[in-house]
Amino acid sequence: MTEIIELPKFKKKDIGRHLTLVRQFDCKHTSFEIDEAFNEVTCCECGAKMNPMFILLQMAKQETRFSMARKNYIEEQKRLSERSRTKCQHCGKMTRISRS
Repeated sequence: MTEIIELPKFKKKDIGRHLTLVRQFDCKHTSFEIDEAFNEVTCCECGAKMNPMFILLQMAKQETRFSMARKNYIEEQKRLSERSRTKCQHCGKMTRISRS
């Protein structure tokens, strides 16, 4: 007798007039195992085989976000270092900024 294996249900999301996005897994695929011999990428959480190009794009987006956040942080630190006085929240007078 043959065993019947039930496949996972797909979640569909209508994203346009003629397009439907189908997501097979609930996993966010945040950690990966890379097999260099077979050029395969596998999700460590759910075990799904991933498209290496998808992973490369995700990593590039993350690197871009990190670079932008770092740039903003450096600009803000520069701006703050140029200030020597600030308005007191309690009395409203201008006071020196301590650098310690």
